[in-house]
Amino acid sequence: MPKPWYTIKAAVAGSDTAEVSILDVISSWYGVNARTYLAEFRALKEERVRVYISSPGGDVSEALAIFNGMRATGKHIEVHVLGVAASAASYIAMAGDKIVMPANTMMFLHNPISGVYGNAEDMRESADRLDKFGDVLFSTYAKRWKGEEQALRDVLAAESFLTAAECLEYGLCDEVIDEIAVEARFDVEGLPEK
Repeated sequence: MPKPWYTIKAAVAGSDTAEVSILDVISSWYGVNARTYLAEFRALKEERVRVYISSPGGDVSEALAIFNGMRATGKHIEVHVLGVAASAASYIAMAGDKIVMPANTMMFLHNPISGVYGNAEDMRESADRLDKFGDVLFSTYAKRWKGEEQALRDVLAAESFLTAAECLEYGLCDEVIDEIAVEARFDVEGLPEK
């Protein structure tokens, strides 16, 4: 089995906080899958978990399982967006009791999408299924959303990239922190002689 693209570990020996990183596609075939991820997540002894996310999203069914599986543990979950929590990954982020975003990060929200091959009945059946998934996703985002319900529906319909500041305004995160300062240094003394 290929190595999963997430890590789970105790943050510091003797600490009550574990750290989890989700850094790949959410999928039952590759990247982060609910079965393996949740088996390891449930095995954590710590009562508090920091979940770091940078993911393009993926399979909504896997995201629903990950979200519900994490919430079912009763652990205090603090989510940190590292880059972009897109699509299904933005849904997983909603599992946080607290969601923190550096100022230079984003979330991408949209209504569920699918590819369908088949006849007209297949298309209608797929559209009905997407509507049901959409209702489920909407109800979770709506629990945090500050503002009119229609505004959330508009954001989802528009396939929206939201900045950290926008997420804070809309209630999709609880805190915006400064991005990590980076400083480039170059020491000429370290160069080899010609």
